Amino acid sequence: MPKSRLRPTTRLLSARAQLSLVIFSDQLFSAHQDQKINVWRICNEETHQGKYRYGRLATLPTLSDHVMRFLPSKNHVQVRWHKICTWVHHVDTISALALSRDGSRLYSVSWDRTLKIWQTSDFECLESVGSAHDDAIKSLALSNDGFIHTRSANKKIKVGSKLPADKKHSLVATLEKHQSTVNVLALSTDGSVLYSGACDRSIIVWEKENGGAADGGGGGQMVVVGALRGYLQ
Repeated sequence: MPKSRLRPTTRLLSARAQLSLVIFSDQLFSAHQDQKINVWRICNEETHQGKYRYGRLATLPTLSDHVMRFLPSKNHVQVRWHKICTWVHHVDTISALALSRDGSRLYSVSWDRTLKIWQTSDFECLESVGSAHDDAIKSLALSNDGFIHTRSANKKIKVGSKLPADKKHSLVATLEKHQSTVNVLALSTDGSVLYSGACDRSIIVWEKENGGAADGGGGGQMVVVGALRGYLQ
C-alpha cells in the first residue's frame, strides 16, 4: 500500500503571535498581536527542493493607505493613552478575522473595540466602526446576508449591518441573555440561527425573527429559541 504524500511544512514568520487565520483561494490572512494583518500568497507548485512556496503580499494597513490618510486631519482619531493615529490602524491586538462569502471583503476586530473592513483586491481599508463594543472585541461571526455578530469581554453580543439607505455599517441589535462572559459564536449556514457559548457552560440558541428573512424583515433582531447546558459535573 503506497504511503500517503504529506505536504511539506513551511513556517510563516511574524513579529508577534497569530490570533486568527482565514483563507480564500490562494491567499492566507493572519491577524497578530502587533496590530497588523499579513496577507500571504500560497503557491501550490513545488520548488526544486520539494517545498511549497509562500510569499507575503502585503501588511495591512499598507504604507500607501497610511500615507493617503495621514495628511488630512479629518482622518486622525483619538485613541487610548491620548494617542492620535489614522483611522485605518488598529491600536491593540487584532483578535479575529472573517471574509465575506465572495472573498471581496475582509473584516477585522480588535481589543481596541473597533471593527474594520478591508477590500481584498487592493487591501485598502474601506471603513472603520469605532467603539463597536463596550469592551475589547474577542471574536466575530459573519452571515452571508451581511450581518456582523461580535462578542466582547462582557455578556453582550452586538449585531451590525449596513442598511440599504446607509453608506456605513451601524449597530442594529444588542443581544443580552447570557449571565456570564460570552466566549464563542457560531452561525448556521444561512445565517438565520446563532449559537453563543458562555463561561457558565451554557449555549444559547438565537433565531432571526420572521424566519430569517433577508429582505429587512426582522433585520438583525434575534430571539432566544432554546438553551443548552453542557459539561455538567
